[in-house]
Amino acid sequence: MEFGGDLIFVGKTEEDEIPEEDDIEEQIEESSPQNGDEETCCLDILDTAGQEEYSSLRDAYMRSGDGFFIVYSIVSRASFDEAVAIFSLVQNLANSENSAAILCGNKCDLEDQRVVTYEEGQQVADKLGIPFCETSAKTGTRVKEAFEKLVLEIPTHKSTQKIVMLGSGAVGKSALTIRYVSDQFVDNYDPTIEDSYRKMITVKGKKRAAGKGIPGAGNSGSLNSSRRQSRVRSFMSSLSGIFTWGRSWRRRSTTTDDLPVQQQQQQQRGIPNRRASAPPRRTHAKNCTKNIKCKKTDTNVILVSMKDLDQMDNVATGDPVYCDKCQVVLSCVSDTKQDGDKLLWKCEFCGHENVSTEVREEEIPKADTIDYALSAPEPQEKQVVMGAEAEKTEATKPGTTGSGYVVYCLDISGSMGGTTQLPELQAEWKRQRDGNLASGGDQVTRLQAIQEALRRQIERLHLENPERRVIFITFESAVEVYGDCTSDTIQEVPSNIHEEFDPLLSYGEKYSREHHIKPLSESYDKMRTIIDMLSPKGCTSLGPALSVAMGIVNGSVGSEIVLCTDGAPNGGIGSLSSCEVRPGSHFYIKAGEYAKEKNITISILAVEGARTGLEMVSKCAEISGGTINVLNPLEISRQLRLISQNYIIATYVTITLFLHPELEVDDPRFPKGSSKIVKEIGSATKDTDMTFVYKLKNPGKKLDIEKIPFQVQVSYTLKDGRKMLRTISKSLSTTDCREAMEEAMNVSVVGTAAVQKTAYLASKGDLENARSHLLSNKLMISKGSRNLKQKEEKVAFMEESKTLSSVVNKLHKERKGSSLRACGFSDLDTTVLHQNLAQSSSKLYGASRKMELMRKRTETNQAVSAAYYDIQQM
Repeated sequence: MEFGGDLIFVGKTEEDEIPEEDDIEEQIEESSPQNGDEETCCLDILDTAGQEEYSSLRDAYMRSGDGFFIVYSIVSRASFDEAVAIFSLVQNLANSENSAAILCGNKCDLEDQRVVTYEEGQQVADKLGIPFCETSAKTGTRVKEAFEKLVLEIPTHKSTQKIVMLGSGAVGKSALTIRYVSDQFVDNYDPTIEDSYRKMITVKGKKRAAGKGIPGAGNSGSLNSSRRQSRVRSFMSSLSGIFTWGRSWRRRSTTTDDLPVQQQQQQQRGIPNRRASAPPRRTHAKNCTKNIKCKKTDTNVILVSMKDLDQMDNVATGDPVYCDKCQVVLSCVSDTKQDGDKLLWKCEFCGHENVSTEVREEEIPKADTIDYALSAPEPQEKQVVMGAEAEKTEATKPGTTGSGYVVYCLDISGSMGGTTQLPELQAEWKRQRDGNLASGGDQVTRLQAIQEALRRQIERLHLENPERRVIFITFESAVEVYGDCTSDTIQEVPSNIHEEFDPLLSYGEKYSREHHIKPLSESYDKMRTIIDMLSPKGCTSLGPALSVAMGIVNGSVGSEIVLCTDGAPNGGIGSLSSCEVRPGSHFYIKAGEYAKEKNITISILAVEGARTGLEMVSKCAEISGGTINVLNPLEISRQLRLISQNYIIATYVTITLFLHPELEVDDPRFPKGSSKIVKEIGSATKDTDMTFVYKLKNPGKKLDIEKIPFQVQVSYTLKDGRKMLRTISKSLSTTDCREAMEEAMNVSVVGTAAVQKTAYLASKGDLENARSHLLSNKLMISKGSRNLKQKEEKVAFMEESKTLSSVVNKLHKERKGSSLRACGFSDLDTTVLHQNLAQSSSKLYGASRKMELMRKRTETNQAVSAAYYDIQQM
């Protein structure tokens, strides 16, 4: 349990003036104190996951990036050649004629294995007109110097600079990034992870360079724009015999279809590209011409994270001791005293006088977090580890706790034969790889993209978790269950039951009883063959396929169903053939509730293109705790991997929150005036974070209590079948001083709660309150962030909430103009709202907290890494 700050705010509720337009971070951002020629700014560093596959996140950063850190390994000639080509890519793709960049030769600690000389690197950098540096992420040699050189190359004066790490696989981009932000070396890092890091820095000479308006002032290797462009073109043409990438580039205008989701929305609203925008105004919000009045927010927030439910540091030897009246558990914050052989406990929540003869004072919990085992592990034939951890033994039989399936329901309807234009970046990679420098051939069908994504995903699972059981189900007019793709598990679902939920469930349950699904170690080759044979036809019977899938996995705790589709369901149960009537809407709510009850998670991957009716179809994923995404087809591979990496760690999860009677939950999802609430989660993954906003029941009332207690009880079942109870008990002091509250603010917690509540309000159509809630939190975080950690997390919050702001503002304007579509939100709107409703606080961590995540990413299967680097993108 984390709090929005170290203090509970009990001061007066006030109003503030907030800009009508959502540009708070630009209008009130404070200039950091400067010292001579020093400048303080925050680096927003994207650590890209190699150049092996398409990523909309990398594409967005490359288009809006301020500086590019291009890395090669001094022990790899191929990586050096590719680094040169990447610079040409940057010059053409980034919206700038003078992209700031640095060429970095990493691994200089491996001098005895060197194949690229220092002189070669310096010579190439000089010809490209960019600075050069050799580094060692392992020893830390010149890493800080290299980043500072790049920052000095950036001509713009902004408080946040976007830096993009680029280079081929295995050159050490992640190791360099982590060494810089935390001064630690990581080896064996998972190469598939793409993440951003925010770090506050102070750079000497930056202010002077920016003031002159000259990129790279003070660096002898820098050139003006026209001279640099001339040298780049000349040098790239001279490399035609070595590497053909750069000379094939042709500048062309960017269409909306090429852009990631966020930039599509920005173009639709007429928002200019960031690099072309004027410098931000640094005026206070009250100087703006259009302000609205909004209630000030505060830091009265609680966050409960599920990420470490399977890590039990304080396991109690006995049973929990409950208050006889309110069911709070005896804890380290309880007021107790020993009276002979009796323990007297006046409950800190309800005031009830409890008497216990079974607990002695020395047995009272000393830690704020205690885990109680309520039952022993269930007997299992063999131990199975779910999710991303390696399964070391054979899978258990269907129905055994922890032996969940992964079921892929694949849309192969006729619309999946439609083609998709490759993004500009990916199209160029495809031409280079195929050796075809002419234009054309830059399209793939949606089904081809999903086929390639599935090949990659089962390859990864086969290498990491060979005993994982994977099932394929395809749907068009017909629904075909392939099971593990062996001959005796393939059968078609009778069409006469496509309209009824219960018969479809029963069909799936019968299928599961009659067929033993083999693990990937036995089914992998056959699955690859079936994937290659898929072809588009018919309509979209998504509902029947989902129903059968839930029947198959019923009783197999921790199973996951992934739906891949590109169009609105128009066959069988759940059909949305009429936008106005939405006859299938009730089905997806029913399916979600059934999945939650059975601890099955449903995730939806919708392919960009035709409208899928995601606003209604997504209900099954939202209720069951799954993910929802609308993606470019080429992004599906990455998203499938992210789903598998965000594995289930506990099932049957329920959170009970106890507040002091003077407090109440301030959330429309719970009854007004509640000091105790129960929230059923179902299955929880390592990224599941729940937030709760609270307030005084009687604002302005002076409390006669020194510290206010809080308790969270999390009941859950582990993968080995043990039923557990985790109690977290803490107490906080109060303040009526807003400045003191802000000084003690935990930005990542407040920011997570802000986007989750905003997304919930917007999804329910309360756009006015959704908009004002997000704006007031932006204002408080912008004005109140003072220390290093707060400033880094402020930048993360502002960046991560941009797309949500865009969607809420767009919907708010449509509602004010009475033009909100009768069919509700678009697929993109639904995706953005759902993703923010399930926001994880880890996305808002600054550099100081990222190490908690980094340590968990350093153990990776070498075979998986090798397969990833060998990817040949379509």
